[in-house]
Amino acid sequence: MSDLPPKLNGFLRALCAIANGAYPEGGMSCHHEAGVPEPLPAPSTARSTDAVMASFFDVALGNYNSTHPVIRDHVVQELRRVVREESGCELAEVQMEGDPGGAFSTLSLWWRGDGVLHRVALFWSLD
Repeated sequence: MSDLPPKLNGFLRALCAIANGAYPEGGMSCHHEAGVPEPLPAPSTARSTDAVMASFFDVALGNYNSTHPVIRDHVVQELRRVVREESGCELAEVQMEGDPGGAFSTLSLWWRGDGVLHRVALFWSLD
């Protein structure tokens, strides 16, 4: 993750720290790759990218038993802003694997920066 721009690196690490403090076991880890292939497009019936991120953050950041739409929406918008400011581009794709209400899930974020496609995977688990 140290190869990410400083503000983006810090923002993602802060999200991981919040998640790691929210549960007595488990938490969240982050992994960054540059020069990745294009993601498969989401089905046309898929939820909006903001809704996908919000759902993931509600669980991963410790809001498992109740949602906090204002906080959740603020985190989503700040993440979008930091990616845009640090890369000069918007998020290209957002996808989630696993069940956010279950024991684990992975939120994958793609964006372009310096002509290269980047992917960050945020893996959240109760274990």
